Amino acid sequence: MLVAMVLAALVPPAALAQQRTERGERRTAAETHRNRAVELLKRGDLRAALPHVEEAIRLDPNDAVSHDNLGVILAETGRVADAEAHFRKAVALNPASAEAHYHLGLAQDRLGRTSDAIAGFEEALRLDADLTPARYLLSGVLRKQGDTEGAIRLLRDVIEREPTFAEARYNLGLLLQSRDPAAAITSLRTAHELQPNDPSAALALGIAYAEKPDLKAAVETLGAAVRLDPANPDAHYNLGLALAQAGRLSDAAKALGDALRLRPDEARARRALGVALQRSGDAKAAARELRVAVERDPDDPEAHNMLGVVLLTLGAVDEALMHLQRAIEANPKLIKAHRTLAQAYYRLGKRDQAMRSARQAEALRDEEARVGRAMILTQSAAQHLERGDVDNALGQLRKAVSMSPNAADTHLLLGRAIRKSGGDPQDAAAALQRAIELDPSNAQAHYEAALLLEDQGQDAQALEELRLAASVAPSFTPARLRLAEALLDAGGSREAARHARAVLLWAPDDAAARRLLDAALRADSDAVR
Repeated sequence: MLVAMVLAALVPPAALAQQRTERGERRTAAETHRNRAVELLKRGDLRAALPHVEEAIRLDPNDAVSHDNLGVILAETGRVADAEAHFRKAVALNPASAEAHYHLGLAQDRLGRTSDAIAGFEEALRLDADLTPARYLLSGVLRKQGDTEGAIRLLRDVIEREPTFAEARYNLGLLLQSRDPAAAITSLRTAHELQPNDPSAALALGIAYAEKPDLKAAVETLGAAVRLDPANPDAHYNLGLALAQAGRLSDAAKALGDALRLRPDEARARRALGVALQRSGDAKAAARELRVAVERDPDDPEAHNMLGVVLLTLGAVDEALMHLQRAIEANPKLIKAHRTLAQAYYRLGKRDQAMRSARQAEALRDEEARVGRAMILTQSAAQHLERGDVDNALGQLRKAVSMSPNAADTHLLLGRAIRKSGGDPQDAAAALQRAIELDPSNAQAHYEAALLLEDQGQDAQALEELRLAASVAPSFTPARLRLAEALLDAGGSREAARHARAVLLWAPDDAAARRLLDAALRADSDAVR
């Protein structure tokens, strides 16, 4: 600093004035180019904007807006890695720019760096909660990550802010289909009403109607999807399935034939056509289509089973036996294939094999019933656990595990119940580890395992489980809050602050997260000093 002051004193005042004038002129020229680039980008003219952006950066290398704009141009032209470098520069020059953080997250998502992308979008939303594109794209990243609950929450937020955002309603409908079919139909119907000429919305709504089932609405809506996009084989295929469900077999065969003309190698459409022909009484034509289906997809148990059924009808018992065995090889738990195989053995006079196949079918049916009963027990145990009735919950969960040993949620609840009861930590750990083995993306299981490890003083291992929980489900705020606490205790104040801020993004009124953020920021400030 002293040397710089001495050198500055040696420069004549006129020269210093000249330098200041030149710097001012360069900044003015840079601003002119930057403004021109912004105008061109708003028009979508990337090619014309590029030289202005580059000149603005040459004249003023610390122009954050121009670095951000150059990143946008590069990303739009496919140079995503180069774009990311300029977005990083923009963020470094202006950390308060929500747009720059949003663009950085977008580039990182395209580069497959999911965790970085989530952090970028979260920071953008922290800086500007009304930045709807960041909220919408974060929902997409969470969906890919497997955090469906978080994605649903974000999409609902987006729709509340922008009720006419049809694409958000469409994606929300897709996510809700397996969780809340009625809400899925409502969301998809609104998306279709907002964009009646969008074949994707019509197709998704038609499929949702068929699954309800509301076959009249399904056929009508899928018919609209076909009219909107006649070249889409999926639309014809799903229309064929709905028509077959409605008993309109000749119309179904036509729709499925249209799907196959557009995509001849489509095994599932070939199988569906075979089923429709079999139901309409044309066994020979059904066998012909089903033979093609199993050639196209040799591992399709449903096609092999249906071909076996048709071949039995035609008296081709040996060939039927072969396909039924193939169906069971592909899916050993396909009950109907075991039953049909028993019929085939009876036809051949092989009574012992027939009895074994029939017993296997009954055993599988009993196993299926046990799984259903175990699910009911697990749901009841969850209610007991919520009310604090740990003993009853434990009894039901142990019984459920014995009946259905491969249900991740049951093992998770068992681990929680054992921990709450003060039982053997090793038993709780074994249950939670089994839950994680069955479902590695179960954030709740990782979180419960972390709490158990903390009880045992294994803080380093607990921290890793908390990181995993936060990674697989960024919207799971209990894990992120506890992770922030653990990081702060371990001296990671900056990372702790990031997770505390993220909790506040999901739960703005969380007082614990606010206190933790303040503590992390103080610790970070003290560390800098």
